[in-house]
Amino acid sequence: MAERKKIRLSLQEVQPGMAVAEPICLEGEKIAFLAEGALLTERILELLRLRGQDAVVVYVPAANDANFAMQTLFRETYQSLLGTLEGVFQQLRYGGVVEKEQLNVLAEETMVVVHQPDIFSLLSMSGQGRESFLHHSLNVGLLCGLLALWQNYDETMVRDAVTAGLLHDMGKSRVPEHILEKHDVLLAHEQHVMHCHPFHSYQLLLGVSVPDRVCRAALHHHERLDGSGYPEGLKGDDISPLAQLVAIADVYDAMVSPRPYREAHSPLEALEELLQGMFERFNPAICMKMADRLKDLLLGATVVLDDGREGVIRQFPHSLSPRPLIELPAGMYLDLDREPDLGLVAIHGLQGTWGSRGGVESGNC
Repeated sequence: MAERKKIRLSLQEVQPGMAVAEPICLEGEKIAFLAEGALLTERILELLRLRGQDAVVVYVPAANDANFAMQTLFRETYQSLLGTLEGVFQQLRYGGVVEKEQLNVLAEETMVVVHQPDIFSLLSMSGQGRESFLHHSLNVGLLCGLLALWQNYDETMVRDAVTAGLLHDMGKSRVPEHILEKHDVLLAHEQHVMHCHPFHSYQLLLGVSVPDRVCRAALHHHERLDGSGYPEGLKGDDISPLAQLVAIADVYDAMVSPRPYREAHSPLEALEELLQGMFERFNPAICMKMADRLKDLLLGATVVLDDGREGVIRQFPHSLSPRPLIELPAGMYLDLDREPDLGLVAIHGLQGTWGSRGGVESGNC
């Protein structure tokens, strides 16, 4: 086993999946809340924040110091971008005016991150799995930039993709907070209010003179190729390529992040949603590129089967299947594609768990 060292980190620096190196006792309690070796989850971290804990001691594998440094730098940059984005949304919420230059700076700083190596894996480990729509907007901006690069778009289109992703939900600054933060499925009239947010986004973006395709991507990111989306029920090529790209990034991040009314889904569930929605709802070329990168990210992940066995994801036998080939102990292999009644309970080190929770596009998205 690789040697591990201990390091004290603030809760902002800790990421889900890290192991506790020293028992944690909450203030005023003598019994340890978490024992040494316990894995920290997003919900445990949130509880620690609520109880006033500001730092914990965790294990860091010595062999992965360089990787840990990359993760730390990414988290610091991510928090900085999040602060800038929060300033923009707060200005809009309280009737302020956002200057075009503000948005240009935000887009340029995000572009720098998008062009760094391993950003998809760093985002999956450090940036996703958060509940706030500000986190969601930043995640979608980064994912849109990556999707545009993977589609070999030119630099201008990549920049517009980043901008559209960052600002696609600007209209939620016009949605009452009690609806945004509701811990239950929205009622019909609340759903109507939520479904108006693309119009608000479009109107706000017209006021800051961003490219027309960015405005229309924000307006149409909930449209679907089969006409089942909103707000205009557009079909096929009536939905711009940029809006189709933002739609995929939006759905993926919405699935792997928790919402007030449900837990996060796993990356495998997100992969299944994308593959099932190809051709009918989502652009197939962009879906396949996203699916291929997701599969690359999942290779080597340790999983727990619902019969209690553990294994490692080794490959995905079929390009259109989200069910991988699992290597079990003693050199045995299990093809989940041929075992329809067998599923995964957990994916160690990644957000979410495998399970049936219903479609992501219902509820408060």
